[in-house]
Amino acid sequence: MPAPKALPQHVRDATFRARRHHGLLVGPVVPWPELASLQAIYVASTSEPERRAVGVLFEHAMRDLESVRLDDDGSGELDRILALPPVPISIANDKRSVQRYWRAMQAAAVVDPGGSLRAAARELGVSPATVRRDLRWLDTFALPDWLRRVA
Repeated sequence: MPAPKALPQHVRDATFRARRHHGLLVGPVVPWPELASLQAIYVASTSEPERRAVGVLFEHAMRDLESVRLDDDGSGELDRILALPPVPISIANDKRSVQRYWRAMQAAAVVDPGGSLRAAARELGVSPATVRRDLRWLDTFALPDWLRRVA
């Protein structure tokens, strides 16, 4: 017999039923703000009829929430992205660093699959030395390889 589903999996699969699963709302908070607020209301409820009503609201909100429908092959990608460490760049205060970061990500996308520094430099309109410097700078952020290929 398979293990019971956790609340986030019920939401992703659209299988949450208030009558049957409303007890799961007291567990870990789901990553969707609309549903998390209903979870908080459920936990704060003082009577069983009130909890059941919030469970029904949760079920309806889950059905209305289109962003939880993830492709089977990309369901863990959002979790991986959210688990990444923050990049210490302030767009408002440091426009040059943002441009450098973007240029380094583009250069990594050219160089990683077997391209040369010269090819990346030609594509970006900068010197190979600039590409090398930007890639070394990018390494200080310790980004995973799969993220560099996304850029």
